[in-house]
Amino acid sequence: ENEIQAHLVPFLDLEELSISNQCPDNLLVNILCLCINIKKLILGMHCQMSDQCFDRIFPHNKFQYLAHIEIRKNDLLTMKTLSNILLYCDNIASILDIEGWSKVDRDDLEELREHMRDNNIDIVLEEKQEDSRGVSLYQICQSALKERYGR
Repeated sequence: ENEIQAHLVPFLDLEELSISNQCPDNLLVNILCLCINIKKLILGMHCQMSDQCFDRIFPHNKFQYLAHIEIRKNDLLTMKTLSNILLYCDNIASILDIEGWSKVDRDDLEELREHMRDNNIDIVLEEKQEDSRGVSLYQICQSALKERYGR
């Protein structure tokens, strides 16, 4: 495995990556360590990243160009990863679906939002409500899928 890793080269031209299916932690870590110029990262709800995965990635890739990250419905990530994203990702503009991270305390998230408002930090932490009913496109799609497939 170390011999294979020695021959891997960074994905210099890759700016967007979306992973929606399950993926072994080692593969996820290897892929994300090579995405040094990535600007947008989307991890679907079946791709369960953990704090430990990010702890293995950050020493090799600080995601210095990452502007937008969206991690859907995660049961493993905590405020530790959120803090590290804010610390390391110099160009971060949005971190979406944090409300879907079950291990992030709502009070801690609200405290972070207040801190960012008070200090004029312009990072989007939630989807804008595009619909007059206060429903996001993601929520509409989720509802339609549940109706259709009963999940």
